Amino acid sequence: MSRSRQARLLARHLSDATDVGVNLIHAWGAVWSLHWEDGPAIEQMRALLDAALADNDRYGAMRDRTIHCARSISMRAWAAQAIACQRDGILARAVSEGVAQRLALGMRLPGPGCADSSDTHEVYALVSHVQERCGETPYPDRASEPGDEPLIEQLYAARTREHPGSRTLSANYMAHALLATEQAPAADKPRETNHPFKG
Repeated sequence: MSRSRQARLLARHLSDATDVGVNLIHAWGAVWSLHWEDGPAIEQMRALLDAALADNDRYGAMRDRTIHCARSISMRAWAAQAIACQRDGILARAVSEGVAQRLALGMRLPGPGCADSSDTHEVYALVSHVQERCGETPYPDRASEPGDEPLIEQLYAARTREHPGSRTLSANYMAHALLATEQAPAADKPRETNHPFKG
């Protein structure tokens, strides 16, 4: 069986084992790259990959290949983990610490006229914290609690902004919406069952 055929079978095996789409792509020489979105953490996928290569002769031609694992994170996952952070009550501290770190490093905001000139240090700190949490969390696109689902969907909808003749998607837009709810006076905050996030 050709190496390419074995690579396809290995990707299918990992996809069946993890319930996510998996692609195994030849990069160069003896180097291959394993790609998937959300799903298991990198360490978990690496363990499944190593077990498959060790235990199944069908993938023998892939055993001497260097296989890099590359996991991407969806904006749905970002929304799910942002809502989990909010529910756990850790957003304010995470944003405060992130802003302090950015200022200590002398990081600057985009200047006037830039597409993201409305972004603040708080926005960047929030995006970074949630992205890091996504990287550490298996299946980050799944709601941590069943009651989070409506809030996730509403925040996820805030990822989009319409422009004349175009539309853009960004986690930064969701960060703006989430920070607005965090900073609203208590009397103005929406109830959990009806959380109107807006970009």
